[in-house]
Amino acid sequence: ELIGLDREEMRNGPARFYEIIHPDDLPGWMVENDKAVETRAHFLARARIIVNGAIRWVVAESIPRQLPDGATVWEGALIDETERILANEAANLAQQELQQHRIEQSRAEERVRLLQDMHDGFGSQLAGLSLMAERGRVQPAQLPQYLNELMSDLYLLVDTLGHGDIT
Repeated sequence: ELIGLDREEMRNGPARFYEIIHPDDLPGWMVENDKAVETRAHFLARARIIVNGAIRWVVAESIPRQLPDGATVWEGALIDETERILANEAANLAQQELQQHRIEQSRAEERVRLLQDMHDGFGSQLAGLSLMAERGRVQPAQLPQYLNELMSDLYLLVDTLGHGDIT
């Protein structure tokens, strides 16, 4: 039922089972299988299988048992790990989405802080310069220097806000 094959298909040998192993996983499976058969040792392999068009993740483990007539029987289990793997993938995706949300939130908070700095710093500098000019504390010849300093601060702020990689 797990692999979509009936008992009779499996009694005729493993060839039919090999057909349902995902093509990317078959070479590794065969290496482990050949090694276990050759050395008559413990077999352990993981692979994706395709059952009725759906992919399942399985782990197979078996040990050989020698029969009195010299034949070898492999006894073991095939375990479906699909639900666990899908749950892990969903958890990883949720973790990535959460991390992305945190980064976006951090960027938004940084922009708010920069805008507050602009209001407190640049805005107060501009207001101060305006008051100084109204009260005659700034000579007309000094005005371009003050305005250039303010423009430099403004360019720096705009440049900083324009970068999308602020973390």
